[in-house]
Amino acid sequence: DVFDPAVVTVGRIQAGTTNNIIPHVAEIEGTIRTVSEATRAKVHDHLRRVASNIAEAHGATADPEIILGYPVTSNHDQFADFTLDTARTVLGDGQVHRLPNPIMGAEDFSYVLNEIPGTMMFLGGTHPDRDVRSAPANHSNLVVFDEDAMPVGVELYAQMALRHLGAE
Repeated sequence: DVFDPAVVTVGRIQAGTTNNIIPHVAEIEGTIRTVSEATRAKVHDHLRRVASNIAEAHGATADPEIILGYPVTSNHDQFADFTLDTARTVLGDGQVHRLPNPIMGAEDFSYVLNEIPGTMMFLGGTHPDRDVRSAPANHSNLVVFDEDAMPVGVELYAQMALRHLGAE
C-alpha cells in the first residue's frame, strides 16, 4: 500500500572473523520504519518468518530479536488543522504546506503523541542562498541552517500556545 509503506534497512551484517572460516553465528542489524502500527506488526511477523525459514533451509536456527524503538509518529487531525491554520496566520498562506503523505522519520516526539493529542510539524530552515529541493538534508554534515528562522519558529510556537489557551 503506497499510503501505508514500510522500509526495512539492513545496516550491518557480521559473521565470523576472517574470510576462510565458516562462522558459528551471524548477526544482521537494521531498522524498520512504518507509518502505522498495523503495518509495523506485519513487518515484524514477516521478518521473523523469513529469518526462521532461511535458517531452517540451511539446517540452522534463527533467534530474531526485534527492538521496537520509537513508536509510529502520527498526528491528530484536529491539531494538524489547528497547526496549519495558526502557521498560515503567522507565516502567510504561501509559506505553509501540508505534506501529502506520511514521512518515514523516527522521532521521540511520537511518545508525546501517544499520550496526548498533538501535531509534529517542520519549520523550514534552508539558507536563503540554497534551493530547498537540493539543499543537504538535516542530518547531513553539509547542512547549513538559516538561523533567522529561529525567531519565526518561536513566534509560531507562542501563537499556537496562545490560541490553544484561548488568549489570542
